[in-house]
Amino acid sequence: MSNTWGGIDGSISVSDQPVWVTDSDDGLELAHAITLGGASRWLPIVYVSANGRSSWQLSRNDIEGLAYDLGGIAHVFVEPNRAFSYKLRSITEGRNAYGGAMGLSMPGQGIIRRYHVGWDIQNSKDLKEILKLAAMSVRSQMPVLGWDWTDLQEQALRAQRERDRSRLSADDMAQLYDEEIANLQDKIRQLEIQVSSIGIISASDSEFSDDNLVQLIGPEFYSGEISDRIRLAMKLGLNVADQVGLDERSRVIFHKIIDKLPVSPALNELLLDLSRATKDSKRVASALVSLLARHGYFEKADNKHIRLEALKGFEGLEAITLPKTPSDGRGLKNLCKQVERTLGLTKLVD
Repeated sequence: MSNTWGGIDGSISVSDQPVWVTDSDDGLELAHAITLGGASRWLPIVYVSANGRSSWQLSRNDIEGLAYDLGGIAHVFVEPNRAFSYKLRSITEGRNAYGGAMGLSMPGQGIIRRYHVGWDIQNSKDLKEILKLAAMSVRSQMPVLGWDWTDLQEQALRAQRERDRSRLSADDMAQLYDEEIANLQDKIRQLEIQVSSIGIISASDSEFSDDNLVQLIGPEFYSGEISDRIRLAMKLGLNVADQVGLDERSRVIFHKIIDKLPVSPALNELLLDLSRATKDSKRVASALVSLLARHGYFEKADNKHIRLEALKGFEGLEAITLPKTPSDGRGLKNLCKQVERTLGLTKLVD
């Protein structure tokens, strides 16, 4: 595959190297096709979204290792930066993976699941392994329109044995049989890995996972919001544990949830975005409108102010009123804090 012998899948060359998407119109068009399922025909795609400029939840080495392990099984595409993610979100109506999340895209379906460090994935090492298993499992359930590498080896050995049956010695025939058995054992190991991964990557509706919670509760206005609010609820519960007579078992579980459930990277990104949007007094209104429009709000203009209201499905998000006239430095800081409080972000950070 490193010599471009992997073939073409739709418009994508099959490779064991990641594709670093360019920050351009062509790159945006490609990412749009990946998100909606129009980029490939035969193989799934792992889409690595950015949580900053040239930064991701996986290191470059891990991304390259993931692409190598998935060579011929799935494509790996890497987003260039967070600003690119915002543009992609606006043209895909929020269907893209963003905020550092990893999206698994199926041909003809688009992104079917997102993965990020959080409740059920504790660190980047686990994230990489679960992505690999998920891609392998999804690929195994797709129609097989040809031989994979193990099938090709098996058929080649059989053909060689039949062709050379009359002139091979017993030792040579035994060696061919041994090689064929080794290939079959390798295939069995791959199938065992895929079967064992089904429980990890295919949570039922009754199981606790970020995806299932989103389906039950409604959309998040940033990736990982629900788990962050569950974490906050555990902290508040422990703060009043003595007053309400909370039992010891619940206290232990609450502490473990707080310890094991990190604050989502997307929360820190959103706070940084709010800080940047309230730096320039001349652009603060337009910058905040643009930012909040990507996070579940739509604009309603009043006389001297701009009123932003939450879209349907984002129950509990209060309306935000922004001044149209420029503010001084102190006013900008107060405005930023006001928006953070309205969104309920202040207490979510450790």
